[in-house]
Amino acid sequence: MIRFACLLALGWLLAHTALARPQGPEARAHVELSAGLVKLGGEVRMDIVVQDASRAEVLEIPPIEGIDVLGPGTPTISRFREFVGGRWIVQSTLRWPVVLRPTRTGTFQIAAIRMSIDGKERTLTVSPGELEVVRDIEGAAVSYIEWVGLPDVVYEGQPIDLDLRFGWDAGLNPSAIDLRIPWWGHLPDTLSVPGAPRDGAATWRTIQVRRGRTLLELRSEIGADFQRGDRPFTSNRITDRIVQTRPGKLVIPQIVFQFRVPSARPARGQPQGDVFYALLDPVEIDVRKVPEEGRPFEWTGAVGEIGVTREVDKRDVDQGDSIRFTVTWTGKANLEFFDLPEIDRMDAFRGLRLLGVQDERNHQRGEVERRVTFDLVPLESTLTEVPPLPLSYFDTVKGKYAVIATEPVPIRVRAVEGATIEGLDPTSRLEDDILGIDPTPNEGEREGPGGLALLGLLASPFLWWLGRTAARRHGDPAAPATRRRRAAGKRLAQDLVRARTAREQQRALTTFLSSRTGEGPGAWEGRDPELWRKSVDAHLSEGPARELHQLLEELDSAVYSRGDQAIDPSRIRSVADAALQGGL
Repeated sequence: MIRFACLLALGWLLAHTALARPQGPEARAHVELSAGLVKLGGEVRMDIVVQDASRAEVLEIPPIEGIDVLGPGTPTISRFREFVGGRWIVQSTLRWPVVLRPTRTGTFQIAAIRMSIDGKERTLTVSPGELEVVRDIEGAAVSYIEWVGLPDVVYEGQPIDLDLRFGWDAGLNPSAIDLRIPWWGHLPDTLSVPGAPRDGAATWRTIQVRRGRTLLELRSEIGADFQRGDRPFTSNRITDRIVQTRPGKLVIPQIVFQFRVPSARPARGQPQGDVFYALLDPVEIDVRKVPEEGRPFEWTGAVGEIGVTREVDKRDVDQGDSIRFTVTWTGKANLEFFDLPEIDRMDAFRGLRLLGVQDERNHQRGEVERRVTFDLVPLESTLTEVPPLPLSYFDTVKGKYAVIATEPVPIRVRAVEGATIEGLDPTSRLEDDILGIDPTPNEGEREGPGGLALLGLLASPFLWWLGRTAARRHGDPAAPATRRRRAAGKRLAQDLVRARTAREQQRALTTFLSSRTGEGPGAWEGRDPELWRKSVDAHLSEGPARELHQLLEELDSAVYSRGDQAIDPSRIRSVADAALQGGL
């Protein structure tokens, strides 16, 4: 017996040790140029980046006629290690520097690079996929391009506003405008999130954005002309808000602004006007890890600058009636991703019972707010207020943890004789509520247990198991499936933050759907939501089912036809929210 116990303990120890070993996400890789335009005589840096791989090797960099390729050099290695959820998570980055030195002018295509990553051969495309070499770069006197308010340092999870301004001499009339921003919306290890800054301009201009060999169109906000030096210039603006998902250096690559001014009478065979360039050099942002020192136990992941307001639907209530207590958090913060304060575990709210929570995100008019409604029931008529609800967050302006709380809400609770909440009298003694047992001592003669009592005692574990099983089948709120269903939305938001590829986004969405329908993890693999809705007579409305079908098809296309490139996660969250509202 002792030997068996020792073997059992040893097995548990080995399993626990295996789970606690450092683990990391799937390896990812990309190649990026520091610039897409360079003056003859200059040079461009090409970085080969491999993340979270055990081993990697550069197999081949194809030669480029007209460009000297120097490298790859010795890779630099950076590692980040964190203990999360009972296991070590290790993130690593290998970076090989390669230098490109053009020997003549022209436009050069950069071929894909062959790599061996964790024993598998992979081909990596270069972004941007072409390099233009010119004899001279003109345009600084008649154009401008600049970042506004771009920070030098941020914290992991803190939103970063990309506010790009550009324009040209108002006396010119360009015939073609071209921005070369191949990374816009696709920076590695970042997510585009709602809330990009806007001026509310009513006028927009369509700008061509070059992504490799592809020309896309982007809407640019047009402002009023303004004086720059002694001349008026046009004002154009494009914006985005991103979140960096891992600490380290965030490199925002070079941007090339190009426009052509037509000649009055171009000679036959000559270019149709003069081409001007304005360059915006690469920028590095230091993304720091949120410190553990001074971290409160109540912190649920909020990072940024946060404001809060509150309101209630009524202040004069009867005992046992519910109050809708609505809290709205706003500001430049990761409002979509932090967990809510656990109001039902706070001492200040012990006089109120939490019945439910409605969590909404509002992205209208370029502003972001998180609006959460708590259904609260006063348990005692002596309550005089809804107490302040605190939220612990990391203040990125002050660089330390802080707490922001709602103002207390005065209320009056009218006593109602016999008022109960879900069948329980809040003034009843606990002893009277345990299996209907009367706690008053029996003054009669003490007798030993009878045969029926002994039989009941022996059968009690089996009866408890039967009761627990029946409760779970009929919607026990503590059952695992029910808990997964309640937490499905929050888990989806967290999984989308971690997702780097369309396949990972697809897995996050199908896990969410399986949790909401109470099925196994693979139940939604390949399922048509519209056919499923009709076949099982589900409560899901027709519109959300159709949107789910389109989204799953889009993810399939991204996985198998577009190089597993992740789509905009806000679209996935929007469709999931619509499905919840539609009865899923």
